[in-house]
Amino acid sequence: ELAKGRSKSGKTRFVPPQLIAVRRTGPDYRNGAEITGQHYLDTFGFRGGEFGNWMNQNDRQASLNMGFEALKDLASALQVNDKDIAYQGVLAIAFGARGSGNAAAHYEPLRKVINLTKMHGAGSLAHEWWHGLDDYLGVKMGAKGFLSEQSRLYEPFKKLIETMKYKPETPEQAAARTEAQAERIRKNAAGWLDSAVLAPLKRAANDEMHMEAYAVLREEFLSGVPGSVEQLSAFKKSVTGRVIPKSERDRLEIFERMLSGMQDQEPPQIGRVETDFYKNSIRMGKECDKDGGYWESNTEMTARAFACYIKDKLSPEISDYLAGHADSAAAFVTGKDGKIEILKAFPEGEERKAINAVFDEVFADLKRQHFLTHSDHPQTLEEIRPAAPAPSRMDSMPVITDAEQLSLFGGEKPSLLGQLAAAKGQGKTPAVPKQTKAHEPEL
Repeated sequence: ELAKGRSKSGKTRFVPPQLIAVRRTGPDYRNGAEITGQHYLDTFGFRGGEFGNWMNQNDRQASLNMGFEALKDLASALQVNDKDIAYQGVLAIAFGARGSGNAAAHYEPLRKVINLTKMHGAGSLAHEWWHGLDDYLGVKMGAKGFLSEQSRLYEPFKKLIETMKYKPETPEQAAARTEAQAERIRKNAAGWLDSAVLAPLKRAANDEMHMEAYAVLREEFLSGVPGSVEQLSAFKKSVTGRVIPKSERDRLEIFERMLSGMQDQEPPQIGRVETDFYKNSIRMGKECDKDGGYWESNTEMTARAFACYIKDKLSPEISDYLAGHADSAAAFVTGKDGKIEILKAFPEGEERKAINAVFDEVFADLKRQHFLTHSDHPQTLEEIRPAAPAPSRMDSMPVITDAEQLSLFGGEKPSLLGQLAAAKGQGKTPAVPKQTKAHEPEL
């Protein structure tokens, strides 16, 4: 089954599974009301919104309701003002309007819009929201693109990237690394010594007594005994009539000092190693269809880690529409032993705890610097704006037909299909602009 899913390049396409059910526990933000586009404008301050031309009325209502609750959960988890969800009016949102291919969702930096592809997009909202914030902060801080790719501009982001990719060694790892380094030094030293002494010794007098004497002196040298090089040089002269040449003796004396210092070495200093999250992300790029640095990029790793962070912040409450795909970046791969194993390209265990702690620092600093505002009490719909009785068709929003795809929430220009439909009635054919989708992540 794994082989069937592979392309000619040997890679397999990663597609997150659609959630079987969208679960949610937590506060009732809607108070039973059906959410409209106006609620998104009033509560979160979105610049605009859009539905795809193939979403029926039930799809739209379900998406609006679940998306609203998910975004309220996000504001609650981050303890930010509701208006920060749209980055104070910068962000737009679309439901099934701009998707393509197998992407469950994507963020478009050129248009500052998140798109969720019908029910397949459920579970990816936190991932895409982070892309939007990453882009927004990049603009604010002078980055040419996402801030995560130029993390040096903002120290908390720099720490986040470092924590995602590297972690401190364990004492056992440090000891093993130090021993491996020492073994390499001993091996190199032995090679140079044998070249300088053993080869001439064999040519001059290849007898057992001399070989045993050389073996004793050689072991003293590799143990770092001071003066062992001089003894070896004298031994060589007694057998061959010549001392060790000065250039070779100088090199061997450097090794002697290194080997001697190794005997008195303090406990090894703790260094750092790559995290499993980083190593697995690199391998995911080699195993799955999208490569070229995509999976291990700062942009994608931070988004996947953020979804896990939000899932953990909300725990024990559940918000599947927001972060249901947080732990889904996994694939079956064939290990070196030929057995099938699970490759997980998201943080787990102690690595996840460390990354979550840095996310706490990031958002605390964003609030201190007023990029985000603080809110301890997420308001319900009634506290924000009393909702009018829900009409049969989501207030006065236009009914979407197969021939058009209109902006629903206001603040956006009519969509391309909408322009075509309008021009058709006037007998004109508008120029078709080329649209560029700058980002299409795996979630």
